[in-house]
Formats: sequence, C-alpha cells, structure tokens
Amino acid sequence: MDEVFARVYAAVAPDLAGRIDDLARALVPAAARSELRSATVHGDLHEAQLIVDGDRIVGLLDIDDAGVGDPLDDYATVLAHLRFRETTAATARQRGRIGKYADLLASNFANEVAELGVDPRELATVTAGVLVGLATGPYRIQHPNWRHDMERLLGRAEQHLHVRELAEDAPDRHRDVRRVQPGGRHLVEQRLEQMVVAAVDQGDAHGGRRQRP
Repeated sequence: MDEVFARVYAAVAPDLAGRIDDLARALVPAAARSELRSATVHGDLHEAQLIVDGDRIVGLLDIDDAGVGDPLDDYATVLAHLRFRETTAATARQRGRIGKYADLLASNFANEVAELGVDPRELATVTAGVLVGLATGPYRIQHPNWRHDMERLLGRAEQHLHVRELAEDAPDRHRDVRRVQPGGRHLVEQRLEQMVVAAVDQGDAHGGRRQRP
C-alpha cells in the first residue's frame, strides 16, 4: 500500500487498522504479479481524463505519468473511480445509474483482459487496490460524511477481493497467463500509445520533450 495512504488511515481512522492490514496483505501477491505484466499505460486513467466527441474518445488529459506499466492498472482505475462516484453520489438514482454503468464496463473489461492473456479475475484484485487508495479521498477533500464513505469504499475493496476468492474456489475456466501476450492490446491502449508518441514528438506544454518509454 502507498505510504501516503497508510499515513492517512493511521492518522484519521486508527480503529480501521485491522481491516487495512488485512487488505494490504491480500494485495501483496497481486503487486508481485503486476510486475510481470508490461504495456503502455496512462497511469491515472478515469472518466475526467477523457475528451470525447459524441461516442468517440478524441483526447486524453494528464499524460505526464504515461509510460510502461501494468495494463490492468488503467482498467482498474477507471472502474474504481466509477465505484467511488457510485458510493459518494448524492441520490439513490445517481448511485443506481453509475453502478449499472460500472457493472457493464467491468464485464466488458474482463473480456478484454482475457483477450490480453491475463486471468480476468485479476482485474477484481487490482481494482480493490485502487479502491483502497481512493477510500482516503473523502477525508482529503473533507467531505461531510467522509468516515461513512471511507468505510463503504473499503467495503467495496473487500467485496472485490472476496469475488476473487470465490472465483478461485470454482473450476478454472480461464488461462492464468501472467504476461500480456504480444499483439493482445486493447483499443484504449492503442489510442493512448498514439497520443503519447505524438506528445513525445511535439514536446510537452512546457516546451520540453519526453523520452519514449
């Protein structure tokens, strides 16, 4: 777990230490597996980073962290941010609509992850890791119900890990390939790589040039 997040939990919710420790231990193996996967990633991909024209993605914001990383991170970050917005939405109607959309994306993303040659159950684990970090958000922005939202987000992380555990108890229907197979890149990644290369060629907004990953 990121040291910054760990300090936040220790300072504002020390009574949650047991849950945080359990989550951190459960995520350690996933972090090791993540090191074996490599692709071009955005690094902080979520809905607010996308520029759209109708139903087309035409641009990406905040690409300063783009580079080589685990391709599941982008999928998981998109899903975790949607779960965050679902959990903290003001009305039941908003929560329902966001949750339904997140469920649909999770299903589609799981299929894409399988096409990459990675066990799609791993997506739930990586999403849980992102949620643990995002759960500090309500406190950091001083949301009036930050403690309630923090616990609910941690609960969502625990649910994702439980889904993984249940799936592992069932008959294995998927390949358990740790490394992304050559050629198995999803469309978002292909578009991202084109944009990253263009940014490298043109120089960033500050007049510098990035080194290609």
